[in-house]
Amino acid sequence: RESEPKISLKLIAADGGTPPRSGTVNIDITVLDVNDNPPIFNQSLYRTAVSENALRGTYITTINATDADFGSNSIITYRFSNMKEQLTDIFALDEVTGIITLKGEVDYEKDRKYEIVIEAVDQ
Repeated sequence: RESEPKISLKLIAADGGTPPRSGTVNIDITVLDVNDNPPIFNQSLYRTAVSENALRGTYITTINATDADFGSNSIITYRFSNMKEQLTDIFALDEVTGIITLKGEVDYEKDRKYEIVIEAVDQ
């Protein structure tokens, strides 16, 4: 379906008479989608920086993935993967938009870097 969503055929039937007679019909085939493509992120790694005195709700970044499927098979939701419990208190992820915001406080002296793994999941 991803390479050819519609197929058009022309069928001609001819008899063996003299003179020969024929009839023609057009056949349009719509190829239905199956969920055969995984979501793919537009970047393999996202890097950003945030100040340790940033307020709750501060925008961090937006992640984005696409799915080559069609309709409901292409709807993507985002979720944290194997997230350490203390990080769920610090970062929030909008499962529909992929926007990551600050939910808690970051302390440069305590943690200079955070690594978060996020999964994109289709329907």
